[in-house]
Amino acid sequence: MESLLHSLMAVTCAIVLLVSLPQFKKTWDKRDPQDRSFARLVIWVILFCLNDGIWAIIATNHPHHETLLFASTTIFFAAAAITAYLWLDYTLCYLGKRIHHPKAYRIPALLLVVAQFALLLINIKYQFLFSVNESGYYRKTITAQYLFYMQYATYIFIGIVCLIKMKTGIKKKDRRKFTAVFLCVLAPIICGILQLFFPFAPFFSIGYMLGCCVIFTHVVIHMTRQTIYRQDSAIMAALSADFDLICYIDTQRKDVRFQTMNPRFKQIFDEDINSGLPSTQKLDKFLRTVIVPEDLPEFLKHGSCENSISELAKEPTFVTRVRVKIDNVIEFYELKIVHDSESNLTGYVIGMHNISHEERIKEETEKLKHDLMRTTLIASRDPLTGVNNRAAFNQKSDELLRDIEQGKSVEFAIIECDLNNLKIVNDQLGHEAGDLFIKTNCRAFCETFKHSPVYRIGGDEFVIVVQGSDYEERDALLDKLRSLREPNEPLRADRISFAAGIAEFDSQVDKTPADVLKRADAFMYIHKRHIKKREHAQESWE
Repeated sequence: MESLLHSLMAVTCAIVLLVSLPQFKKTWDKRDPQDRSFARLVIWVILFCLNDGIWAIIATNHPHHETLLFASTTIFFAAAAITAYLWLDYTLCYLGKRIHHPKAYRIPALLLVVAQFALLLINIKYQFLFSVNESGYYRKTITAQYLFYMQYATYIFIGIVCLIKMKTGIKKKDRRKFTAVFLCVLAPIICGILQLFFPFAPFFSIGYMLGCCVIFTHVVIHMTRQTIYRQDSAIMAALSADFDLICYIDTQRKDVRFQTMNPRFKQIFDEDINSGLPSTQKLDKFLRTVIVPEDLPEFLKHGSCENSISELAKEPTFVTRVRVKIDNVIEFYELKIVHDSESNLTGYVIGMHNISHEERIKEETEKLKHDLMRTTLIASRDPLTGVNNRAAFNQKSDELLRDIEQGKSVEFAIIECDLNNLKIVNDQLGHEAGDLFIKTNCRAFCETFKHSPVYRIGGDEFVIVVQGSDYEERDALLDKLRSLREPNEPLRADRISFAAGIAEFDSQVDKTPADVLKRADAFMYIHKRHIKKREHAQESWE
């Protein structure tokens, strides 16, 4: 009955670990030495528990299989020795860099395993550790205790190291790891001591199973959380590749979670931000450190905790811009603040996106646009007078033509002005005087028709496209312009002398602005002939 109970309990321990193993495999990473080490330990403990169950059946129910029992017992002690080493191996992998010089731990443990194997091999011939008599009954000597001491020296050593580390001034996160390892190794130590007092009870199997379950509880669950966190971080990083910093602010718990993608931001957090500060104060200090002081009041106006909540109560998201200064370099950042709709206004997300590149493109675009406008303006301006040139008039004509073809109600008139005797001024007074003569008359055209564009379409030819309020008063304004004309004598460079003709657009007569210009040109020549005739008559009278 005792052997059956021993066997059932050992097999049950193996089944418990077999059931837990698939859950571990859901989260383990085959490339991670820690995960591989734990998998080896669990699988080996499962095999050990099954062997323990088989040994109990053979030892009590099959007294005439002395060779099988001796072999099973030898395998049992050898497996226990390997289990101790695998336990140490996992402990070192789990603690990682927190344990200095891991070889100093591995080599003695490995030597203990080799020593136990040597004793077991010698025992095959001399049977000074344990033996099976001719009747098939198992007998263990006092010397067999040395195998136990060798195995449990490893566990006790691990426990002592963890206790010492837990008492020293290490970080809270590291202390939790050493505590977890101590609890893991405590189970096989206690059960091993019980095994001394109850040699035919399955305390070895129970201790190993409990130790592995403690690892599951304190390590694998933590590993699962870490895996989920890494996955969440990877998803966040992929979705927020354009952001240099993302933080979730839980205003109810007064907690902030950071995700930095910019190495310079991370360096500031690591070097300039006190790790002992609460997370909310870390964020506040970071922002005050990097944001240009002139932009900080505007940011606090929208980006402070209270103001962000009030802003987000109106809209689910809002954006503000700040300048950030790092390493004496100023860059533009866009801060996007988004409300966490699931937390009932108790949480929100701030993302910092570097828009310096966009700002530079915007500046370059504005500059190109300005340069293009300037170039267009230069190309459409007469360099002497500063008014529009023939190219600009042609463009204006095209615009009017489109309106006409689209059937829009168009009202405009064209006045053509031709300067009188420009050649004479140039010949007698010089070209500088001729330029002054052109500019003086042009100024008169512009000052009279203040709301209409003036175009110089030739050396001495000007066109005025009369629209709007000037069109309503076109006759009065033309009379005013003609009244400015001065007689030719005495010949001066600053005199006003021209002939002008006007024609209004008539949809019944004109199909294009060119038709209006042709009629204005005709009226201008009529006016020019009238001026010459009158001047000739005046000269004859004199």
